[in-house]
Amino acid sequence: MRSKGKRHSRGLTLLESLMLVTVLSIISAGTGKALMAITKVPGQTEVTLQQETALVSKLEQMRSTSFDSLPIGTAVSPYSDNGVFVDIALADPTGGNSPSTNWKSVTVRNNSNRQLVLLVCKP
Repeated sequence: MRSKGKRHSRGLTLLESLMLVTVLSIISAGTGKALMAITKVPGQTEVTLQQETALVSKLEQMRSTSFDSLPIGTAVSPYSDNGVFVDIALADPTGGNSPSTNWKSVTVRNNSNRQLVLLVCKP
């Protein structure tokens, strides 16, 4: 028989259980948000890498083109394709405002405002 004065506490009370569930839900929500952010990073990196590769490839194509066959202005096909645009202008190699006919600036850009610039000198 149990005595009426002694009570043995076993398990959790309802209030303790509710507090435990609340704390665990807050922790799991934070962990879920962090995991979602981490999984987006490789996808964004892959897209950036593809864009940069397309720009470098187009820049190398323009670099292999002879100086005289580089048209001044925004180039159209075959130079601009797949969302990569090529702008060619006379350039000043010293960075001033007086462009020389012996230098051309080749700017390769895409729709997301990434660009590479190459200065080409007449041989």
